[in-house]
Amino acid sequence: YAKLFSFCSTRLMPAISSRWTGAGPTTPRGIMGVSFGGINSACFGMLLPGVFQLLILHSPASDEHLRVIEDLYRDRPRNPSALFVSHGGPDDNEQAARRFIQTLKDKGYAVQDVATGGGHGWKDWRPLIDDSLRAFSARIDRRTGAAPAPARRTEGAGNDGA
Repeated sequence: YAKLFSFCSTRLMPAISSRWTGAGPTTPRGIMGVSFGGINSACFGMLLPGVFQLLILHSPASDEHLRVIEDLYRDRPRNPSALFVSHGGPDDNEQAARRFIQTLKDKGYAVQDVATGGGHGWKDWRPLIDDSLRAFSARIDRRTGAAPAPARRTEGAGNDGA
């Protein structure tokens, strides 16, 4: 994994910055993933502290992976990232996601928690993409690049059955 994280921080991010007008090394960034990609977002946030100011995890899977990530966030020093975490109901790692979210809050992370009550699929994630991107734009202090205090908890948002 060290090579992957090194590649992302020393080659990929500078390449992206060079292609986007106005993007530079201090431009606020977010990373989003669904299911196992949500676990990857959490890993990138912890193992590349300060690179991504917002981590978006839609239905991070599975219970075992969430336990590993939860331990990582509990045991390592807090980093400056804020998190947007969505999860569905019992068929979507609900209990593991709630435990992870509570660990984040206990550690002092800014967390927006969206419980949809739905399942583990695009019909559940698609309606939340706009919300998570709005969270990214709203959560970054443009002067400092820092995430603000935790947002209010939102339950039942985003499940429009699409």
